[in-house]
Amino acid sequence: MDATTATPRDTLSTPARTPSAADTASLAAAIQGLGGMQRLVVSLYYMEGLRLPEIALVLELGELEVAHLYGQALAALGLARPAQRHAA
Repeated sequence: MDATTATPRDTLSTPARTPSAADTASLAAAIQGLGGMQRLVVSLYYMEGLRLPEIALVLELGELEVAHLYGQALAALGLARPAQRHAA
């Protein structure tokens, strides 16, 4: 599957790339300001390389709840894509 056919769920459940050491250090510093569960989800995703379904199993949460926490964390870090608005 390429970027043109990826769905938002695919994007959430698959890490985009393995971060470099500099990326990891920057991310570690940035996530310190997140709430506990958001920080844990982001840490497991980026630092441990777990996918969202795996994180859900580890934390004993539903996949949708983990995806929501991940999205909140990205938004707090300023990394979330703005929602697309449809004309009324």
